Amino acid sequence: MKYLLFSILFSFSLFAALPVLADPPVAPDIVGEITGQMDVAGATSGLSAKDPRLVVARFINVFLGVLGTIFIAYVVYAGYLWMTAGGEEEKTTQAKTHIRNAIIGLVIILSAFGINLLVITYLIRATSNQYYQPPLPLPQIK
Repeated sequence: MKYLLFSILFSFSLFAALPVLADPPVAPDIVGEITGQMDVAGATSGLSAKDPRLVVARFINVFLGVLGTIFIAYVVYAGYLWMTAGGEEEKTTQAKTHIRNAIIGLVIILSAFGINLLVITYLIRATSNQYYQPPLPLPQIK
C-alpha cells in the first residue's frame, strides 16, 4: 500500500509542473552576422568586405575565362601550322595533334566550368538561410 501511494504521488508530481511561457526562440541571422563581421574586418584591414565564397567563385570563373582565351590562341596556332604546312605530312599531323589536344582541353575547361557553377550555386544555396522558415511563435495567454 505504501508503495502504491508513493508511486501515485510521484506520477502526479511529474505532471503537475506548469509550462513556462517564454518568448519564442529567435532564429539567428547567420548570413547577416557573417556579413557584419566581414564589414568590420574589411574596414580595419583595407580589404574587400565581400562574401569569400563569391570571391572564390569569381576568381575561378576568371581563371577559366583565361583558359578559354588560351584555347582560342592554341587553335589559331594549330590552324596556322596546318595552313603553312605546304603539303608536308609531318606538319599536318602535328597541326591535327594540336587541334585534338585543344579540343580535349576545351572539354576539360567546360567541364570544370560546369562543375564550378553547380558546386558554387548549391554551396551558396546550402549555406544561406533562404529556405529556413522559423517556427511560428506560440500564442501567449494574458
